[in-house]
Amino acid sequence: METNLKELIEQSHDPKENQRNVDDIINMVTAENLCSCRDPVNMAFQVNCALRRLAEGYTENTTLLNRLADQTEDFSVQLVDQISANEELVIRDEPDEADRYASLLTPMTDDAIKYSQKKFISNPLMYKRLKIRWKQGLPEVLKRRSLLLWLMVFIETALTPFLLPLLGWAFYRDQKKCRRRLTKAKIERQRPICRNLAVPAGNPGVIEEFVYQYYCYSTCPFVLFLKEKFSEWLFIVLHCIVCVSPSSVEPTVEEYLILILFCGMTLNEYQQYKKSPVKYFKDMWNYLDVIIEIIYILTVILRITTIARGGVPYNNRLLEISNYLYGINTLLMVLRVSSILELNQVAGPLQLALNRMLGDLLIILSQFFFVIVGFSLAITKSYNAERSYLRPHSNHSGTRVGKSVGFVRTCELLIWSALEKTELKEWKSVTKNTTVFVNVLFCIFLIVTVIMLVNVLVALLTKTYDNITNNAEVEWKFSRAVCETQYRGMHAVAVPFNLLTMPATILCLRGKKDARKQEAHYRRKEYKKYYQECLFPVLTKRYKKKYGGSFPLSVEEKIDLIMERLQQLKIPTSIENTLVNKVRNIFY
Repeated sequence: METNLKELIEQSHDPKENQRNVDDIINMVTAENLCSCRDPVNMAFQVNCALRRLAEGYTENTTLLNRLADQTEDFSVQLVDQISANEELVIRDEPDEADRYASLLTPMTDDAIKYSQKKFISNPLMYKRLKIRWKQGLPEVLKRRSLLLWLMVFIETALTPFLLPLLGWAFYRDQKKCRRRLTKAKIERQRPICRNLAVPAGNPGVIEEFVYQYYCYSTCPFVLFLKEKFSEWLFIVLHCIVCVSPSSVEPTVEEYLILILFCGMTLNEYQQYKKSPVKYFKDMWNYLDVIIEIIYILTVILRITTIARGGVPYNNRLLEISNYLYGINTLLMVLRVSSILELNQVAGPLQLALNRMLGDLLIILSQFFFVIVGFSLAITKSYNAERSYLRPHSNHSGTRVGKSVGFVRTCELLIWSALEKTELKEWKSVTKNTTVFVNVLFCIFLIVTVIMLVNVLVALLTKTYDNITNNAEVEWKFSRAVCETQYRGMHAVAVPFNLLTMPATILCLRGKKDARKQEAHYRRKEYKKYYQECLFPVLTKRYKKKYGGSFPLSVEEKIDLIMERLQQLKIPTSIENTLVNKVRNIFY
């Protein structure tokens, strides 16, 4: 059956060529067949995406296919729920037995992000291990005292030039230790999975232990996240200085520093993108990063052109436009730094709701654009018709026709009218008929924009906010998982010093692969083997014992079942509705 499921996945990429009957697909996608796969979790992810693609391609049975896709996602969640407390002890990541590149359940999390399996990420076990990885390598003292950690990271970021030799030595020692373990890879791969990363025998000295602990701290994903934020704040401060300073044709010191920081941040973004392009664009903030980089590249081009032309800053249009772009980039950078609020469980979901609302706002603004263009053309044509009606040599210099209001001016007036900044006297013309006709068009425009579009926008924003609020925990945990994935395995040196250390790292490796990544590659193979031979057979057996060969009930099905039971008990309708609402709030 695993072969048939793979065929379904391949056919889903081109639904038009899929000749299977929907009934055959439904019979094929069952919990029994998924349990028979060597990797039922990953197969459930792929089948879920395949079913959703088929639902988009089919003209019939769309609801049924989407419901089946939801069931496959619930299947993966319930399968992981079968992990008992004893197994959690076995797969726990000990400090010396896992690093930021790989841990036992990391591949599952990465696959879930790739296929947008948000419910799976929000599973308590998966999220608990995500939090462990987020602060993996920090001493317990810093894990418990956030304020001390923030202060320490800030000081370390400021002292990066002086700490580079220590970090370089720590990287060199870590590579040597990993390569010693890689020489014994065959022996280690024969050991139990939880002992693959045992530290070689011997008591390390105090200095060596300090260097190792510092390297673990420096490569912690949370520390890397804070370092990037501090660099962004410095980037914003420099932009603010440029914004409040007088215009100058010659580049200033702040502009040179901004250029250096920009190169370092671009290198960081490229590293994140190179790791996984699919996961990179799962984070909407990365779209903003791309926009910021494009705007700054245009700014640099304009500044180079301005410097090459020389002259004075007065009446210099290119210099003026480049300063506009500096201001826009400052605005976007300030908005970008607000992503730090997503770390908070209270502020994070609210910020996600605001981000999702931007999509609704763009839809309404697009419709608003078409409405303005349409009404502006109609009003402009009315004035032109009036002008052709009057005698050519008539003197109407003080009238609307004499001023020759054009299309652009009409658009401007309509835009401001939507914000209640335009009055009816603005539309007064020479003849009464044109004035009345234009005023009627203006009133219709106000009805369409103020009454219809604004109310539709409010309704859309309310719906989006309600959806995010109902799924706040799931959405927030998924965004945290995406963030953790991006900073896991990033370069440990803060911007802009990574411009020096990244080439130095390549020279240090001398054409060899990173030993940590090589070790993680072998470890992931062992994890996959452990999944297929040990973990999944036990989990599927427990799943079948609990659910049989069927999928778990969805939330709506559970609520319907509860309502049937309440009706059998003959409870009054008012009490029944109250109980159902309470149950619905618990599930959602």
